[in-house]
Amino acid sequence: MFGWFKKESRISQLNKLFKQKKYVETIQLAANSINEGFTSPEFYTFQIWSLMETKQLDQAKLISDQALKSYEDHPVFLALDGEICYRLEIFDRAHKSLIKALEYSPGNLQVEYLLGLNFVAQGKLEEASEYFDSILRYDPTLLQTRLLSMAEHHIYMTRKSS
Repeated sequence: MFGWFKKESRISQLNKLFKQKKYVETIQLAANSINEGFTSPEFYTFQIWSLMETKQLDQAKLISDQALKSYEDHPVFLALDGEICYRLEIFDRAHKSLIKALEYSPGNLQVEYLLGLNFVAQGKLEEASEYFDSILRYDPTLLQTRLLSMAEHHIYMTRKSS
């Protein structure tokens, strides 16, 4: 009972730190919690989110790998791994992780959006369109999602080539 209370208290602390955008403290507390033997996906999740917020994508990828070893095929970690790999331009791995996340969580609009972005980044607009269309079928007002993602990619590629 005490162990459960301590774990929940720690998760509450992490949530508070993350909401306050105290990402370094969140990373440290989450890592300490994992090292102390707390077993819960939330500790990895907070650590990965915070690393992503602080643009420490290589470190986020390492923690994501650890999380997937501990929680194989966990849809949240697969989605996070996909997003990290997309941002690191490891498009094949991003695709594999996101497809697997979608298998475990069908209709997950965030995962479909990331799959679309992953294809846009590779210049595969027809494939991207399939995922954006799926989002539009869910909510037709999300048409701007498709347009914004393509604009984001164009801006990113323009800056990258400058």
